[in-house]
Amino acid sequence: MTGEERILKTIRKEKVDRIPICFHFSDEKTERMFAEKLSMDIEEFRKITDSDIKRCYLMDDLQMNINNPEFVKYALEKGFAKKGDEENVLYDRWGVGWVNDGSSQKFTSNPYKNIESLQDFQPPEVAQDGQFYMVERFIKEYKQKGYAVIIPQFYTIFEKSWLMLGYENFFIQCYENRKLIEILMDKITDYRVKLAEMIAGFNVTCGHSGDDFGTQRGPVMSLQIWRELFKPRLKRIWDVYTSMGIPVIHHSCGDCRIYLPDMIEMGLKVLNPVQASAMPIAELKRDFGDKLTFYGGIDCQDILTKGTPADIRKNVHETVSILGKNGGLILSPINIMNNVSVDNLKALIESINEYR
Repeated sequence: MTGEERILKTIRKEKVDRIPICFHFSDEKTERMFAEKLSMDIEEFRKITDSDIKRCYLMDDLQMNINNPEFVKYALEKGFAKKGDEENVLYDRWGVGWVNDGSSQKFTSNPYKNIESLQDFQPPEVAQDGQFYMVERFIKEYKQKGYAVIIPQFYTIFEKSWLMLGYENFFIQCYENRKLIEILMDKITDYRVKLAEMIAGFNVTCGHSGDDFGTQRGPVMSLQIWRELFKPRLKRIWDVYTSMGIPVIHHSCGDCRIYLPDMIEMGLKVLNPVQASAMPIAELKRDFGDKLTFYGGIDCQDILTKGTPADIRKNVHETVSILGKNGGLILSPINIMNNVSVDNLKALIESINEYR
């Protein structure tokens, strides 16, 4: 059974030969760091951390590839990034500044402090030459090898909006200048819909969106506000995929349970990263396991970084026994960061690979 077959059957709640597995590191620099610490070359390391899902990024996803020298070089050459006056800062086509100092996804500036200045804002050209450079380079090989492939779209609407205005300012403007905020979000949504139509043309396994609607202690906003501002816009994007029979993955960190019934109604099939430190996974499985596939579930925030190797092995096995009961789990440490000890990483790899 190929990785793509395994992923699709898992989403459909059909029988598979084994649990799908995905290792996700915070960035390529971190991945290479761990390979070196384990005295492996990168290809050898990637064999023991092989994943059923491969990601291909667009050139507009500068923040996801800020530590990839090849990506950054091409982005600068083709106008998907530009340097400013500050040292180690690159600006994406939306005007958001990202720190280029070895850290991961660290923004440094919001381009619009004044809401009125957004009235004339227009999103960047969706189909700019080179946008699908990384996709075209890797997707054929991934598909030929049987991997499931997604083209991630993090910072979809909510996070793109607040990145442009600032987090607190965005929420203030939602109340003080609702009309202008909705105009901004409509422009972002139009951009995302056009991208989704192009992404679907690459025969991706799943559609993808990503906005963090949860915090450690609960939802970011009320269900009413989410339904008014985000539900109809997100649905426009998801409809591109669902109309073609392509299952949708949504990434939301934190406790996002309040939104899940609506998301399922909209066509959501896969929830990621299933942040166990923010949501009790047994309750998630009980309440939504018949409708959703859970992509993640391993506690990368606390146990992976602060626990012992024994704690990690226990967490992996408990995740499988709870979220993987009767299927519906893509087992994944969703964000392995550079602060994980080598012993803990080895325990993680060994315990996950028991399910291969």
